[in-house]
Amino acid sequence: MSCGQYQQGEIDHQLREEKMQIPRYVGYSLLPIGIINIVLGIVIFVFLDNFRYPISSGYQFWTGILSIIIGVCGIRLASTSENMKQELSQDFRKQFFGFFWACNTVNWLATQGFGYAIAGTVMCAVNGCSDRNDLLIALHAITIALTLGICVGGWMGQYYFYKFRKAYGVFYDKEIKQMTTTNMMQKS
Repeated sequence: MSCGQYQQGEIDHQLREEKMQIPRYVGYSLLPIGIINIVLGIVIFVFLDNFRYPISSGYQFWTGILSIIIGVCGIRLASTSENMKQELSQDFRKQFFGFFWACNTVNWLATQGFGYAIAGTVMCAVNGCSDRNDLLIALHAITIALTLGICVGGWMGQYYFYKFRKAYGVFYDKEIKQMTTTNMMQKS
């Protein structure tokens, strides 16, 4: 779709309302995943005897905290009281953009955390990490799945931004200039 198709009179308001469910689903999915990831990180530190990098990096805490942040941003964005049939406020656009940047940040860290989870599992399996090595291997394996879930949630948030940003009135400077030029040419 071109920039001109998203001018005020031509915005599909039903699309705006329907797609507002995406950040809600992302938020409600990532909140419990983040909490579980933090708890698993604490349990891993409690049972860990052998502190070697990357096991002691604490990635579960950071990916869990960022997962909670993205969840809160998504739920807050989806529960906005904006009327989707009128021009959206600057505050709504800021929340929309904040959700996007939270997704970018969590993807950056969760992708690294995914690698750390795999490395931690392999290191415990090969070298042994504790007297309860089997437990730590299982916990690291669970964090692999959780961190992958966090990555998927972040990717969904990024997809949501790139796919529907114009429908919510978030444009690049180049697109704004193009719309302004098109409107000026139509008026003359």
